[in-house]
Amino acid sequence: MSIMVFSAARADAAISLQVFDNAAVVNTVTVADGGIGDLNGLADKITFAGLVGSWDNIHVGTGPSILGSATLDLSYNASYFGNTAGPGSTLTILLSEDGIMGADANWQLQVGGTLRPGMTFTTSAFAGSGLFDMTTPLGSIGPFASSPYAGSSLTGPVILSGPFSITIRVDITAPASSLVNQSQATGDVLLEPMPEPASIGAWAVFALVGGGLFQRSRKRT
Repeated sequence: MSIMVFSAARADAAISLQVFDNAAVVNTVTVADGGIGDLNGLADKITFAGLVGSWDNIHVGTGPSILGSATLDLSYNASYFGNTAGPGSTLTILLSEDGIMGADANWQLQVGGTLRPGMTFTTSAFAGSGLFDMTTPLGSIGPFASSPYAGSSLTGPVILSGPFSITIRVDITAPASSLVNQSQATGDVLLEPMPEPASIGAWAVFALVGGGLFQRSRKRT
């Protein structure tokens, strides 16, 4: 029987957000928890609002559970203000958490949201050795090209030795024919570990004893 166990977070565990368009070298914004650009005063949560390249009205809010618990929750809103003469653009949002101490689990990725006509949406999740390290795939959904969209994936079991990181990646593409402030996308992405069927009973006991380690506090923008 496999039992999914995550140990307590390390003191240096952290979450971080990165937003860039297809000119990533020039138009990249990185926001650390409590750092410059974080509009949320609460620990272990990040809120960013601003402009990146040809994208404005960008609002990204995060809501992980207890830091180090291996659950990530991201909500976003973004508008593309290109024009018919422009080349179109892809906005990428990365949310990453490190300092997780070990797992043997299935990973569930869930998405839902809306798109303006012509836009596409894809999301994927990864594990790695540090923030924004996307070495080990944990799931992928999309592309979606209609609205509203929704989907989920289940990957695993994946054995990860700690400390490791998890990262959600969102790619939103607006076509070249987009009109000013007419291409808008909104959505929510959740990544969380799921117990294998054989370990559900043991996991329930562990959750009760552990005080509900994986209860998550969701924040939406």
